[in-house]
Amino acid sequence: MNSRARTGLLIAIAGVFLIALGMFAAARILDLHVTSGAAPGPTPVPVAKTLVAFAANDVTAGTVLTASDVVLSEIPIEFAPRDKVTKVDDAVGRISKTDLVQGEMILEHNLANPTGVAYDVAYVLDDKHVLMALPATDLMSRESMVKRGDIVDILASYDTSIAPAAQPAPAAPTTTGQAPQQVTFTAFQRLDITAIVISILAPQNPVNTTGSALTNASNAPAAPAAPVSPGPGRDQVAVQAYLLALEPQNALVLKYLKDAGANFDLVLRAPTSSGQFQLTPVTSQYIKELYGLGLLP
Repeated sequence: MNSRARTGLLIAIAGVFLIALGMFAAARILDLHVTSGAAPGPTPVPVAKTLVAFAANDVTAGTVLTASDVVLSEIPIEFAPRDKVTKVDDAVGRISKTDLVQGEMILEHNLANPTGVAYDVAYVLDDKHVLMALPATDLMSRESMVKRGDIVDILASYDTSIAPAAQPAPAAPTTTGQAPQQVTFTAFQRLDITAIVISILAPQNPVNTTGSALTNASNAPAAPAAPVSPGPGRDQVAVQAYLLALEPQNALVLKYLKDAGANFDLVLRAPTSSGQFQLTPVTSQYIKELYGLGLLP
């Protein structure tokens, strides 16, 4: 092959290579153009949401909800239960039948409408308890020291015939009856005060709507304005009775002690107290042995 033919062949090969390179470059440019000009994908459908009421703070069972206890928040509608509460006004003024934790959803079946001044305390009872009233006759009650939700023990004293300690049987039966003796014991331990029945006493120095003390003389100078109390003071509250949630058998025991003329006293426990005290009932014999009174001449 002469040099002319060889040169022509090389030129032909170079031309084919350049044509192939140009076609590849044109295809890439066309592909980029088509990709950049493609139509956008479908717009996602917005998630449907609804307002639902949640507990703004911890709420105990039996509490009458206020506006500060309820907050509204949006959630996807598929997560909202059928008996949801969607308005603050639908929850305010109603009773929570269960304990609510902050952030927990408030549902219709957990709310009750109060129908009286006692705020329907039956709604906070479980199926195994009954509600019983205990008259407030002890000193702690007169001083209004016990509040709703406190943990108390009930001490009881009443007169009953107590059998003497084991002794040899008498030669002949006697007709003299055993004289009743007072016995003091712990009737119940760790009871929660479910509710309290109270009377509001009129203050000794009533105040008018402006907060100044009322006077008989129309030209007397007005007293300095006193701060308005959010509620009755302890000296304005007279406790009438305590409402206790008891097992039915314990309610019967308390009923018997009341009918037997027992005197009751409440003792207040610490909120963290959880144990049961092992106590011995106290009688006159116990006092004699405790203080050695039986040794006296």
